[in-house]
Amino acid sequence: MNDETRRWLEIADEDFAAAEDMLATGHLGHLAVACQQSLEKTLKAILVEESSELPLRTHDLPRLADEGDVEVDEETERLLRQLTNLYFAVRYPDMDRPADLTEEAARELLDRTREVREWLLTRLD
Repeated sequence: MNDETRRWLEIADEDFAAAEDMLATGHLGHLAVACQQSLEKTLKAILVEESSELPLRTHDLPRLADEGDVEVDEETERLLRQLTNLYFAVRYPDMDRPADLTEEAARELLDRTREVREWLLTRLD
């Protein structure tokens, strides 16, 4: 694994840890943002490792998966779309805000993000 890939993964790890912290503090919208960022940086690490080029400057998780030739099942595709939509809705006040995430829904996002991250990391082994 090259150094640039490692740097992307270190930041992805920090984002995931922040998502876990957000659950504890009740900042559930920001948990979704941190989950999205963790997967974004993991996908970008794959792109960097496999192409040695800078990744796309986008927050669109399905697009990043496509660019990295990462084939995902329907359930994972739904998660990637959901996190992308939440990322923009939570961060930008002019976007339609989602209904408040429940703690149960936030835990599910966190668990699914963990599963997808672990699966993506196997691509870098």
